Amino acid sequence: MPQYIVFYNGKEDQPDEFWLKLSDAFLPPFKEGDAPVLECRVRMLNINLGHNLPLMQDCRRLWEYSIFMNEVSRNLGRGFSLERAVNDAMDNCIRQDILKDILLQSRSEVLLMFLTEYDEKFLLDQTFEEGRETGLEQGLKQGRKLGLEQGQDQILLLISQLLKDNRLEDLDKALSDKHYLITLLHEYHLD
Repeated sequence: MPQYIVFYNGKEDQPDEFWLKLSDAFLPPFKEGDAPVLECRVRMLNINLGHNLPLMQDCRRLWEYSIFMNEVSRNLGRGFSLERAVNDAMDNCIRQDILKDILLQSRSEVLLMFLTEYDEKFLLDQTFEEGRETGLEQGLKQGRKLGLEQGQDQILLLISQLLKDNRLEDLDKALSDKHYLITLLHEYHLD
C-alpha cells in the first residue's frame, strides 16, 4: 500500500511519530456528518537527534544527517551566523566521519541550500508579518468606519423616536450628557 512519509527536523518538540491529515488544514464541514471527499494522511517521522532510534539504527545516513542538523542548530544557538554555523558543523562532521563523503564532494551546494532555505524562510516570515500588519490596519479602519456608521444610525433612530414621542427635553439633555444618551439608547433598545 502506498504511504506518504515526511521527515520532521524542526525546532518544535514533537513525538517520534505523528499523523497529519489534509482535511485538518481546512475549516470543519458545514453540515454535521459531512466527511471529506478526498483525504490524504501523512506519516510524520521526527528525525531530530535522539528520536526514532530504531529507524536511525537501520539507516546510518539518516542518523548522520540528524547529527549534522543538530550541530548546525547548536552552532546557531551559540550565536554564530548561519554561514559560520553550517561551515563549522560541516568541518566537525567531516572530522568525525559523519556524512564525510557528501560534505567533501558537495560542500558548496550544502551551504548554498542552507543559505537559500533560510533566506526564503526569513522572506516568507517577513512577508507574512507585513501582510498581517496590513490586514490588522485595514480591519481596524473598516471596523471603525462600520462602528461609526452604526453609531450614527442608532443616534438618528433615537432622535427620530424622541421627536415622534415629543420628548424634546430628553433630546436636549442627551445632546449634552453622554451617559443620558446611553440610557435612552438602552431604553429604546438601540444599543
